[in-house]
Amino acid sequence: MGVPEIGIGLIIGFISGFIPGLHPNLISQFLNSLGLLSFEIAIILVFCNSILDYFQTLIFAPDEESALAYSPILKVLREGGAAPILKLLRMAILSSLLLFLLLLPLLSFYFSFLKKIKRFVVWSLPFYISFLIFKEKNKIETLLIFLISGILGWFSIKFLKNPLFSLLSGIYGISNLIIKEEVREIEYRKLFGLPIRKREIILSVLLGFFGAVFMHSFPALTPSQVSFLFLPLGIYEKLLAIMCLTISDSLLSLWLPFSYGKSRIGALEMVKEQIKQSNFFYLLNLSIISMALSFFIGKFILRFNLGKYKRWVIGLIIFIQVLIEIKGLSFLILSSLLGILTDKLKVKKGFCMGCLIIPTLIYYL
Repeated sequence: MGVPEIGIGLIIGFISGFIPGLHPNLISQFLNSLGLLSFEIAIILVFCNSILDYFQTLIFAPDEESALAYSPILKVLREGGAAPILKLLRMAILSSLLLFLLLLPLLSFYFSFLKKIKRFVVWSLPFYISFLIFKEKNKIETLLIFLISGILGWFSIKFLKNPLFSLLSGIYGISNLIIKEEVREIEYRKLFGLPIRKREIILSVLLGFFGAVFMHSFPALTPSQVSFLFLPLGIYEKLLAIMCLTISDSLLSLWLPFSYGKSRIGALEMVKEQIKQSNFFYLLNLSIISMALSFFIGKFILRFNLGKYKRWVIGLIIFIQVLIEIKGLSFLILSSLLGILTDKLKVKKGFCMGCLIIPTLIYYL
């Protein structure tokens, strides 16, 4: 067990978990370029982020994985304070882990089969994206944002060595920090129960988990693009389903190098050969420890009002961009403007993932 790597991973994971737009893929890419990335660090970064995203949503602005939960979280916060959100998150962690372990043999068979028909799956992606756009009320604006983000993504991949940081930090980081109002104090209230029945809990957990499986079946899909599964649910049920979706996404990404040969999350893909040579249950224990520690650290940090430091966070994102690749600043500015435009047009930010989907389609098709 690499104790120094685990310690370093936890420190970086806790810090990055509270910086909007600083995705584990971006940090792993930077560490990998310095020869400092190990599989322990990559796993800790991914699982710390999957939990701290929800605390970050309450403090700053949501990134892609937590943006879907942003509205339900605020509604629950108004009704019951932070306590029910924390209780739902604990429930999501435990239920996602249990369901993942129970279905592991079936998942292994499914993804092995999926590998054989990968070409067909990629061909079906344009039809699915067209369906999502057609479902929106503002179809023209949504299509426009999707295409603009795709063009921006294609050019950034062509001209930058590290395009993801510029794209995601602008679209989901800086733009949200500029738009979002100051965070009000988080209220804690005693919680004796949730207004949600056992049957609804089971349904939410199942929808969240199988939503993650569906997301892993198509390249470049994001949580917000499978949110149609949660439409019939109430606010508490929807938030639980979203939490299960993002946690299950990380768990499946950890398992995929063993069964599929490729991980959906870039941070784990970079170290997939190390992951394949490791004991899976050691990796699973490492992920559980990371989630548990992240939960308690997040709960502690939530008691401080960090919203007033968002200008410092924007400055830090720009500083990191300069360190990674100075010519990426122009793409960081453009992607930030795209994020602001998306908000002004009232288009779901998930459609900005055209910056990855369109280049993926061009590559495969």
